[in-house]
Amino acid sequence: MTGVGADGDELDLDAPAADPLPRHRVHGRDPSHDRGRELRRGRWAVVAAVVVVVVAVGAGLVAQRRATHGRPVPLDGSASAQELFPVLGAPARAGTALPDGLAEDVGALPGSERLLAVAPAGAFWVARSPSSGVCLLVRPTDPSLSSGGLCTSAAKAVGGVALPSGGGPSGTLLPSGASTEAVEAAGDAELVPGLWVDEETAAGVVSTAVESASSRLPAVQVTVHRGTGWLPVLLTAPGRPYAVVLACLRPTRVKLSLDAEEVPSRPCPDDVLVRPFVGTGEPVQVGLQAPDGLVWAAEVVTCTGPATAPTC
Repeated sequence: MTGVGADGDELDLDAPAADPLPRHRVHGRDPSHDRGRELRRGRWAVVAAVVVVVVAVGAGLVAQRRATHGRPVPLDGSASAQELFPVLGAPARAGTALPDGLAEDVGALPGSERLLAVAPAGAFWVARSPSSGVCLLVRPTDPSLSSGGLCTSAAKAVGGVALPSGGGPSGTLLPSGASTEAVEAAGDAELVPGLWVDEETAAGVVSTAVESASSRLPAVQVTVHRGTGWLPVLLTAPGRPYAVVLACLRPTRVKLSLDAEEVPSRPCPDDVLVRPFVGTGEPVQVGLQAPDGLVWAAEVVTCTGPATAPTC
């Protein structure tokens, strides 16, 4: 399996880790024990398919900015469905159509749907209604849950199109520039630009990303946090190699540290970030300084091979 290292080189993540960068002593630890550089894992087709697929939304937002020359979309009720959600004007993509009958059941215009995202809990679409309104639809992954959706007028969609909570994954689709105060107060998180999902759905995205990234034995089970937080303390074995595997719901800059060491911020990518280290026989606690509201998950896995060249 390959990935992208800190210097942009392609890496085999089942091969030995790279040589370490110089490190400072932290809480009495010998810097020679902190082997390896933080590695960024590249996108893998299997993980992308399972965790989250982002299609067309970003392109739609870019198209909106180009079309309006930077002018914001009016949120006074005068904008059309496509002006509010430019992805509706993007070309349809093969394999992204709604399940048979769902558009008719919800009241959406068949063929107008555009896939927003696929998460472990379900898939989300936006579509037009026959009356030029906006519909948000969801198909849960759990076969015991029913698919559904909600349609509203374009005038009302300026405040968002929200699926009811309970009984499966829920979400709210907001146009660019709309207030996010209500969704943030509800504990929702932005899965892709404009699409806010419930906390359980968001947690499923990042935890699945972490679990799918490594087949190694976890030393600290996957833990999900929002904002700055810590993993449970790990009593390390002397000389044993480990690795922190981190996934963030959206790309942003974070500080991933061991025992509150001083580290520079670095990007948490849209796949996973891996940081190898070597145990000293002492307790270690992994912490992440992250923006408020950022949903992230991390685990510590036990690597194999010698500490100087572990396979993580």
